[in-house]
Formats: sequence, C-alpha cells, structure tokens
Amino acid sequence: MRTSSKANLLFVLVSMGGFVAVLNLQPSKPLTVRVLTYNTHLLPRLAEAFASHRGRGDYRAETIGHRIAEHDLVGLCEVFDPTYRDSLIRSAQAATDGKFHVFWTKKPRGIGFANSGLLLLSVFAIEASHSITYTSASGFATEGFRADGFAAKGAIHARLRVRENPPLELDCFLTHLESRSDTARAAQLWQLAEFMRMHVSARRPALLMGDLNVRADSASSGDQRSPYLQLVAALAGAGIEWIDVWSDAGRGADGTSDPLAEDGGHRIDYIWLSPPPTGRSSPLVRDIEVLRFLDTTVPGGSLSDHSGVACIMELQ
Repeated sequence: MRTSSKANLLFVLVSMGGFVAVLNLQPSKPLTVRVLTYNTHLLPRLAEAFASHRGRGDYRAETIGHRIAEHDLVGLCEVFDPTYRDSLIRSAQAATDGKFHVFWTKKPRGIGFANSGLLLLSVFAIEASHSITYTSASGFATEGFRADGFAAKGAIHARLRVRENPPLELDCFLTHLESRSDTARAAQLWQLAEFMRMHVSARRPALLMGDLNVRADSASSGDQRSPYLQLVAALAGAGIEWIDVWSDAGRGADGTSDPLAEDGGHRIDYIWLSPPPTGRSSPLVRDIEVLRFLDTTVPGGSLSDHSGVACIMELQ
C-alpha cells in the first residue's frame, strides 16, 4: 500500500488481485444547519378569549409561517388550533417551494382537549418518528382554565437524514414542558429523559429544543434542587452528553419569556446539542440569537408572548 497527497486531498491506493481501488479519505466538509425553536402562542380559538390578549390568530399563523422559512429545522410549540396550524404550514411551504417535511401528532383519545401543540418542520427527510404524552400535568382543581392538563403535552422525536454522502443522521427532539406545577414538570423531565434514551445513539448527533419552562437563571442559586440543575440531571439520564447552546455560545440578553422586556424576561426556551464523540473538539455553534418577532399590528406588540431562539451550527 502507498499513499500520496495532492491539492490537500488524501488518496489510498489498494491493490486487489491486479485491480487498483482509489479511496478518497478526505474528511467531509461540515454541514451548516439553521435551527429555530419558538413558542407561537397559537391557542385553540375557544381559549383565546381568556388565555390570550393578542388575537389575530389567522394573521399571526400566516406571518409566522413566512418568517420561519429561512431556517432548515424549526421546532414550534403551542400550535394547538388546526386551522392556524394549516395556515402556518401553507405559508412556510409557499415561502420555500414546498421544501419542508412536517411532523405533528394528533390528540390521544381521552387525554386533554387539545393535542401537544408541537410542530416540526424540516428541510431534511424524516427517516423515523416517535411521540410521547406526559402522564403528569397540572389540573383544573388547582390552576383553573390555565391548567396545562387541558393539552396533551409531551415530546416528539424525528430521526432526520441531513446528508446522503457521506451519510449523516440527526436525532431531533421537541417538547413543551409543564408551566404551572413544579412537581408535574419534574416528573415530565424524567419521562422525557427516558424517551430520549430510547431513541438516541452515540453515533449520531442529537438536538433538543422547545419551551422547557425552566428558568436558566435558577442555576445561579447554587441549590442542587434548582429547576435548571434538575433539568441538567434529567438530560444526563438520556445516556449522552448535552450542551446548553446558549450557555456555550450566547452573548447579550437571553430572555425569551417576554419579547417586549428590555432583557427579554427569563430564558425558558432552549436549544440543547449532543454532538457525536468525534466532533466534541471542533467548533459546532457559529451563532445563536434571540428573535423577538415584534409586530406592532398585533395587540401586545409581538407575534407571540415568547421570543424565538435561533442557532446556526455545523455538523460533521
């Protein structure tokens, strides 16, 4: 066997019974992926009267669909209303010439009055998909009409084919955790960890995004029982290492709970990345930012009561 190098390309010449095979062993170029997670606040129409002061659901759904189209992978929360969901998808597809693959789940029979509200749009083909509905949630008895138990909150998973040659797959998880009860949210976290453990692989990068309803600033208390450290502990139960992308690469105001506040409120919407072991030493995140989606034509001044989190990352 002999090797030669030319124009920064590495070739291996292998003799096989008189024939010579030429193998290009040059590492593949990193693949740039634009990711967005966003809680849209597109509530069921029946709930808008007492749970939202924004209204204009038809306009907001269509506008959000158009605004998210510049991203490759989009994880949305609170897309509860089917009419708004259809409008958002049509708008996104129209802006991308139909490039998005779409995944959402129907409401399980006998659970809640609305589905999970989770909607995934991906320019990459979906090779496999799974979902889970959490068994713990706040109820009417303690939280009234704002109880999370009215929706079948849970998580979805999609294994995406992001590149054909050389093959590269990505496990993508999207969730919306309990907003009212700390006890219910803690139980959901461990269900999420077990769900992810079932579908991740050390050979593939993984991504977790969504509205986790966990304040990132709770970690500063040093209390091991803080919601953020409970989140970190639960994610470790998935059996792979996770990176909080904003903590790793974010700069400036990180709040997502109030798009009109100067600091954005609290950081409760997240993107977490688990790169494969071979990629941990190389830069993975090129940019991350909070997108406020302001719109003065909407009562409340923004398309949702949350801001989005957008990230540009490189996968090897």
